[in-house]
Amino acid sequence: MKKQPIYLYVLGALSLISTLLKLPNVFATQFPEIPYESTGDAQADAAIKASQEFVKGSFTIQTNMISKFLVLVMLALLIAVAVFLFKKQYETAGWIYVGYLGTTLLYQLYTFLASRHLLDLYTDETMRSVASTSLLVGFGIQLLIFAVYLGITLFNLLRKPKVSRVDSTAGTI
Repeated sequence: MKKQPIYLYVLGALSLISTLLKLPNVFATQFPEIPYESTGDAQADAAIKASQEFVKGSFTIQTNMISKFLVLVMLALLIAVAVFLFKKQYETAGWIYVGYLGTTLLYQLYTFLASRHLLDLYTDETMRSVASTSLLVGFGIQLLIFAVYLGITLFNLLRKPKVSRVDSTAGTI
């Protein structure tokens, strides 16, 4: 009987939750306009306007065809992992999960690089710096989670079971 890979069930479930939470954002049909009233301070109004444009640009990046395609591929890979886990083909499920992780890395990298140009919307250097830092920190956290998931998966896929060696000379003089 093969040992069941509990780690793959746990990581797969967490990944499925994450991917399902992306679906409403990626397949949203319209940008929710947020009305605001002028504060009377030109600098504050410019910052609010730039922030709204940044969010609108992020929405455009999240809902374009590349993002939709990548999220659908991620969902299909997770379904394939579940099917192979159900069939008790654990190694195949593990390698498909590695493919899923590669796709998530590609998606994260795409959204990060596509969002970088939106920083030019901020005219105030402080706002640009804060937005850039938050974008970079978010990407760093995503990379850290990716590295942990990939490390756990590859460790379990590549480690070889210990083989006990029987000494054939035991009991002889």
